[in-house]
Amino acid sequence: MSSEKELKQLEHRKRKDIINKVLTFLSDSDESLYYMPTVEIAAAIQETIAKATLLLTEEREIVKNLTVRDIQVLLSHHDRPGRI
Repeated sequence: MSSEKELKQLEHRKRKDIINKVLTFLSDSDESLYYMPTVEIAAAIQETIAKATLLLTEEREIVKNLTVRDIQVLLSHHDRPGRI
Protein backbone atom coordinates (compact mmCIF):
# COMPACT_ATOMS: atom_id res chain seq x y z
CA MET A 1 0.00 0.00 0.00
CA SER A 2 1.41 3.37 -0.93
CA SER A 3 1.93 6.03 1.70
CA GLU A 4 -0.39 8.36 -0.24
CA LYS A 5 -3.19 5.81 -0.03
CA GLU A 6 -2.49 5.24 3.67
CA LEU A 7 -2.60 8.99 4.27
CA LYS A 8 -5.98 9.25 2.50
CA GLN A 9 -7.33 6.39 4.59
CA LEU A 10 -6.08 8.01 7.79
CA GLU A 11 -7.67 11.36 6.89
CA HIS A 12 -10.93 9.61 6.01
CA ARG A 13 -10.89 7.76 9.34
CA LYS A 14 -10.22 10.99 11.25
CA ARG A 15 -13.09 12.79 9.49
CA LYS A 16 -15.44 9.89 10.12
CA ASP A 17 -14.44 9.66 13.81
CA ILE A 18 -15.00 13.39 14.31
CA ILE A 19 -18.39 13.26 12.55
CA ASN A 20 -19.37 10.32 14.77
CA LYS A 21 -18.29 12.28 17.86
CA VAL A 22 -20.59 15.15 16.87
CA LEU A 23 -23.38 12.72 15.98
CA THR A 24 -23.13 11.08 19.41
CA PHE A 25 -23.30 14.48 21.09
CA LEU A 26 -26.36 15.47 19.06
CA SER A 27 -28.06 12.10 19.63
CA ASP A 28 -27.56 12.41 23.38
CA SER A 29 -29.20 15.83 23.39
CA ASP A 30 -32.05 15.06 20.95
CA GLU A 31 -33.60 11.60 20.80
CA SER A 32 -35.68 12.53 17.74
CA LEU A 33 -32.48 12.75 15.69
CA TYR A 34 -32.81 9.03 14.99
CA TYR A 35 -35.97 9.67 12.95
CA MET A 36 -34.66 12.64 10.97
CA PRO A 37 -33.62 12.43 7.30
CA THR A 38 -29.88 12.12 6.78
CA VAL A 39 -29.70 15.54 5.11
CA GLU A 40 -31.12 17.16 8.27
CA ILE A 41 -28.74 15.22 10.49
CA ALA A 42 -25.80 16.25 8.28
CA ALA A 43 -26.93 19.90 8.44
CA ALA A 44 -27.13 19.69 12.25
CA ILE A 45 -23.62 18.21 12.35
CA GLN A 46 -22.31 20.97 10.07
CA GLU A 47 -23.93 23.61 12.30
CA THR A 48 -22.37 22.07 15.41
CA ILE A 49 -18.95 22.03 13.74
CA ALA A 50 -19.35 25.72 12.85
CA LYS A 51 -20.11 26.64 16.48
CA ALA A 52 -16.63 25.42 17.45
CA THR A 53 -17.59 24.62 21.05
CA LEU A 54 -17.60 20.82 20.97
CA LEU A 55 -14.47 20.07 18.96
CA LEU A 56 -10.81 20.66 19.61
CA THR A 57 -9.17 23.14 17.24
CA GLU A 58 -7.31 20.33 15.43
CA GLU A 59 -10.54 18.35 14.99
CA ARG A 60 -12.40 21.39 13.70
CA GLU A 61 -9.65 22.09 11.14
CA ILE A 62 -10.07 18.58 9.74
CA VAL A 63 -13.84 18.89 9.17
CA LYS A 64 -14.60 22.61 8.88
CA ASN A 65 -14.77 22.58 5.05
CA LEU A 66 -17.05 19.57 4.74
CA THR A 67 -20.33 20.23 2.98
CA VAL A 68 -23.65 18.76 4.08
CA ARG A 69 -23.29 16.29 1.20
CA ASP A 70 -19.77 15.32 2.33
CA ILE A 71 -21.12 14.62 5.81
CA GLN A 72 -24.00 12.56 4.38
CA VAL A 73 -21.50 10.42 2.49
CA LEU A 74 -19.35 9.93 5.60
CA LEU A 75 -22.44 8.92 7.57
CA SER A 76 -23.36 6.36 4.94
CA HIS A 77 -19.95 4.68 4.66
CA HIS A 78 -19.50 1.32 6.27
CA ASP A 79 -15.90 0.44 6.97
CA ARG A 80 -14.56 -2.51 5.04
CA PRO A 81 -11.00 -3.77 5.34
CA GLY A 82 -8.81 -2.27 2.65
CA ARG A 83 -11.40 0.27 1.51
CA ILE A 84 -11.88 3.98 2.11
